[in-house]
Amino acid sequence: FDFIHDVNKKHKEFVGNWNKNAVHVNLFETPVEAQYVRLYPTSCHMACTLRFELLGCELNAREADLRRGADDREQ
Repeated sequence: FDFIHDVNKKHKEFVGNWNKNAVHVNLFETPVEAQYVRLYPTSCHMACTLRFELLGCELNAREADLRRGADDREQ
């Protein structure tokens, strides 16, 4: 497995939501092509739970289309 890295070449840690009703959107800086995704929860509050949705697209999608889709989801 390969890790996603931040601009400082360190393993990127994605921040999640803070309560059961909030939605927090994280986007990859560059497109990722993968068959599998592995998650490593790094902290818990009262109990360890995980909810996530991984959105994909066609491999030949343009970057502008990807960003527009993300903006639509945030509204």
